[in-house]
Amino acid sequence: MPPVPRLAALAGLVLSAALTACEFPTDAPRWQTKWQVPAESASLSVKSFLPANIALNAGNTAFVVSVPAPGAINTTLGAICGASCAASATIPIPAFNNNGSPIAGAFSVPATVNSVTVTGGAIDVAVTNGFTFDPIRPPGTVAVGSVRIKLTAGAGAFTVADTTISGTTSPMTAGALSTYRIQLKPGAYPAGTWNYQVTVSCPGSTTTAFISPAQSFSVNPAVVAPGITVSKATVVVTNQAVSDSSAAFDLSNTKFSSNALQQVGVVLAINNPFQVSSAYSLTLSAPGVAPVTKALTIPPAANDSTPTASSSTIVFTPAEFSPFLGHAGVRLKYSGTINGGGAGNTVGVRPSHVLGIQASVLAGVLVGNVP
Repeated sequence: MPPVPRLAALAGLVLSAALTACEFPTDAPRWQTKWQVPAESASLSVKSFLPANIALNAGNTAFVVSVPAPGAINTTLGAICGASCAASATIPIPAFNNNGSPIAGAFSVPATVNSVTVTGGAIDVAVTNGFTFDPIRPPGTVAVGSVRIKLTAGAGAFTVADTTISGTTSPMTAGALSTYRIQLKPGAYPAGTWNYQVTVSCPGSTTTAFISPAQSFSVNPAVVAPGITVSKATVVVTNQAVSDSSAAFDLSNTKFSSNALQQVGVVLAINNPFQVSSAYSLTLSAPGVAPVTKALTIPPAANDSTPTASSSTIVFTPAEFSPFLGHAGVRLKYSGTINGGGAGNTVGVRPSHVLGIQASVLAGVLVGNVP
């Protein structure tokens, strides 16, 4: 037999033996791949952290603190004028002032507000003059008097407003109601009790009037609506429930078998401007599917001007997550109970503060021959 055909026959025998000894693989290969779906961002605005009596203004650029009006203070000419008006008589209008014993009262700033940085606001002081004469613009003289209105905070350490109204520009008409508006000074003030004082200075006149120590004088102040405007505040937050508006994402195009899921994590990028301690949770839900809730840790901000950026991965088992596959209305809802992280459960807040959470679902998926 020629050499070449003999070699070819030998090669055929070797190949036949190899095929007899080994089988071709019949199973499809399996490997793991990563699958990621972004969710809509969620947020908790500063509105969620505000106690009663403090709110955002219409433009969300400042806070407005609502301060209840104190009751009116009623006094008499005898208390203001002193010995010069001790008897009832028709006499020349005496000169007097009550600087040594001002008409005094107080505003009670809401107890949940610890301090404020005032940027605007005003107080209307309504004075009902029951005298028979105008004390700051008395008849028969070119001299004028004045009414001084002073508002202080922190036991008098901070002057919130101090306005002197001259009789030259504003009268205090006898037997009538006069209203004087005073503007608040911008500044940082403690909350609590704000005290006000009203003093009246009369220059006197040669014109006579009936003077009686019992003649009435009423002072009734009120913060002008909508309230005191502040750029930031320290508020008390105690066991306050908060929740977001819920972030949604679409899993309707997930076609792989639930058995293919190997591991699932909801990855969260968090930006938190609030210095609060909290017990948060994340709830995964969809129509017709039992919700699954997991604990969530959100680190607090270092202070009211330095947000804390962090990331967190919430792990779900394949059994917990697989019922949500194929659903379009899958939602992530964040909720919790918060307490201020400062002394007395206080927390600094600013109008621009928003706790932001960007979520995505990251899964390990087995591709190929999945049992």
